[in-house]
Amino acid sequence: MKLAFSKKLNQVKVQKLQQSTLSELFRKLKLNQFLKELGFIKKRGISTTELLHVYFLTIIEKGQSINGALQTLCLAKYKTPLNDFINNYNRKWCRLLSRVSRMSMSLHSGNIQDNKIIIDDTKKEKSGKKADFVAWFFDHSEQKYYYGFQNIVMAFYNGVVSIPLDFKFKIGRKRLQKNKEQREIPVGSETWKELYKLSGKWKNRVNPLVN
Repeated sequence: MKLAFSKKLNQVKVQKLQQSTLSELFRKLKLNQFLKELGFIKKRGISTTELLHVYFLTIIEKGQSINGALQTLCLAKYKTPLNDFINNYNRKWCRLLSRVSRMSMSLHSGNIQDNKIIIDDTKKEKSGKKADFVAWFFDHSEQKYYYGFQNIVMAFYNGVVSIPLDFKFKIGRKRLQKNKEQREIPVGSETWKELYKLSGKWKNRVNPLVN
C-alpha cells in the first residue's frame, strides 16, 4: 500500500514537471494563439489547451495506446473528451499543423545545406471489414498489399530535428451499409475532400457520402 502511494506520488511529480515543460513549449510555438485564431475553443468542459497537454503527455509516456498511457498517468477521466476532440472532423488540423511547423522551423533553421524534405507513408492495418472507409494499399517497404488505411507525411529535417509540415490520410470510398453510429462528415473537412476526390465528381459538386 505504501509502495503504491509512493509510486503514485512520484508519478504526479513527473507529470507536473512534464506539464511545465509543455507550457514553455506551447509558449515558444505560440500554440495558444494559433488555437484561438483557428477556432480550437471549447465553450464548456475541458479546455483545448488542457486536452493537448494531456495528449502530449501520452506521447511522452510512450505507451502502446492512448488509453494505456492515460491509465498509467492516472488520467483516465480524459479518455472520452480526448477521443472526441481528436476525432472531430470540423477541426482545422492541417492549418494548425502548418502554422506550428513554420514556427518550429524558424526556431530550428540550422545549416541550410543540411535541410531536407522527407515524404514517408505509414500504414494502419485493419484485420476485418467492420470499419468505414477501409481499403487495400501497397506497402513499398515490404512490397505487398495490406488492408486498412495509409497516412502520408511530409517533414522538414535539418539533421537534428524532424518537423511534420503536412499530411494526407488516405482512405477508401466505401462505408458500412448498416452502421447506426455512422456520423455525417462535414463538407470541406479533410475526410470529405479525400472522399470527394475518390468520387470523381469535382465539377458538379455532388456529395460523395452516399451508400
